[in-house]
Amino acid sequence: MDMSGGILHTWNVNISNPEDYEWPYVKLLKNGDLLEIARKKMLICMDWNSHTKWIRKISSHHDLDIDQSNNDIYTLTHDYEVVFHSLIPLPIGNEYITILSPEGKIKKNISLYKILKNEISSDRFERIIWWLLSPKHFAARIEMAIKPPRDVFARPTDIFHSNTVGVIDQDISPIIKRGHILYCSMRLDLIGVIDIEREKLIWSWGKRDLEGPHHPTPLENGNILIYDNGTRRGHTRILEVNPLTNRIEWQYVGNPPQSFFSKWGGASQRLPNGNTLLTESDRGRVFEITKDGEIVWEFYNPEMDKKNQTRATIYRMMKITDIENYPYLNSLKN
Repeated sequence: MDMSGGILHTWNVNISNPEDYEWPYVKLLKNGDLLEIARKKMLICMDWNSHTKWIRKISSHHDLDIDQSNNDIYTLTHDYEVVFHSLIPLPIGNEYITILSPEGKIKKNISLYKILKNEISSDRFERIIWWLLSPKHFAARIEMAIKPPRDVFARPTDIFHSNTVGVIDQDISPIIKRGHILYCSMRLDLIGVIDIEREKLIWSWGKRDLEGPHHPTPLENGNILIYDNGTRRGHTRILEVNPLTNRIEWQYVGNPPQSFFSKWGGASQRLPNGNTLLTESDRGRVFEITKDGEIVWEFYNPEMDKKNQTRATIYRMMKITDIENYPYLNSLKN
């Protein structure tokens, strides 16, 4: 879309019954290709004219990014695994950073449980134990034993609920370096930087400050922009955190605070002019603010949620700020 909400180009998914799938996120590549996540089902690559280039049937969800050095694709996937806690075998919904080639071939799966297991509190494991022992969940446990469901997000076994995997494409601080991964876990109230080569968490923040966060992004000044949903607080904050000092350098809240609140989803993007673009997912609203918090532009989803007649949600809306690097978009301008 253009800045007035006019539609410039659309893609059509060439699979049977596309309406049966959830399409939470897409990413436009500079060559005009579009990567699409069919939640929990597959990852699809189409060209500018909606021709399917490849389909990979993996449990991709929430996010994907491109390594600019080799065009490898990074996404989040999940599956059930059994791990041991205090010698007790427990089913968990483990998640992975899955790396694919530009042609869609899987190159590597990196276990997030292996990287983040020390960040998981004992309370979270105890919830799984109580869930296993509860008589009312007996049928669900039998079902899991026979055929583990693909969706790990609806049970106590959802220990991560990851929503961001961002490839850092330049050195921007002594901590955040080219090739590292910027990661976010909603359940752990945690954002972190992962050294993908060593499969190690090298920095994290948020366990006592964030509530259900989403979409951390690196800034040119070395700070990190974070969408702090405030799931228990009842209002959302946008934070700019210095990873060297762990100090909050800037923040935005609505006026009054409850006027800006998304219990789930959401995104923040620092624009070249210094303003920040915000997605308020729950209310189907996107707006741009100045550094002082003044609203300068707003977009409301014209589509309505048929279930409760509210505006349909927007998971993440991003502005393309370097149109000159996208030849197909340049052609639309002309």
